[in-house]
Amino acid sequence: MNAMSERGTMKRIPVRGEEYATWDSGGDGAAVLLLHGWPDEAAIFREQFKALSQNGFRVIAVDWLGHGSSSKPKRRTRYSAPELGLDTIALLDALEIERVHLVAHDYGATISWETVARFPERFRSYTAISDGPSIEIVRDVFIGALLNYYWLVLHGTRWAVPYYLANGARRFYSK
Repeated sequence: MNAMSERGTMKRIPVRGEEYATWDSGGDGAAVLLLHGWPDEAAIFREQFKALSQNGFRVIAVDWLGHGSSSKPKRRTRYSAPELGLDTIALLDALEIERVHLVAHDYGATISWETVARFPERFRSYTAISDGPSIEIVRDVFIGALLNYYWLVLHGTRWAVPYYLANGARRFYSK
């Protein structure tokens, strides 16, 4: 996170009873909201944060609930797509941003599809990155290749985070 804090001001913003850690470059440029994937945090966007802010955009990067420096609610329903979508809109309201360019990665993209569909007037553009096409999963159901998606099942278990973070999270680094 230190890399992000060097490029923007970190604030904990209250949103619907929880606190979101955000990094905001400030400025008068068009706003860009960066939403990370799972199990990442906002720092994954450090280079994009820097490049976008240097090119005149106001850049906001957010740690989702349960990630990084944001609140970690115990209620599982608080992590549902509709709840997180409402949080996204409430966060824009708290930041006094009427319309934003949204760049969302992985889990962030999955959450954001519904949000953008429900509140299109709040978004100037939407870019989903590194998110697999759902039709591929449906195809694999029919050809019996569901074991390719063991990680999806793992995400929903209490063992997911310890498993992914074991050994310094080396499984996420290329060899």
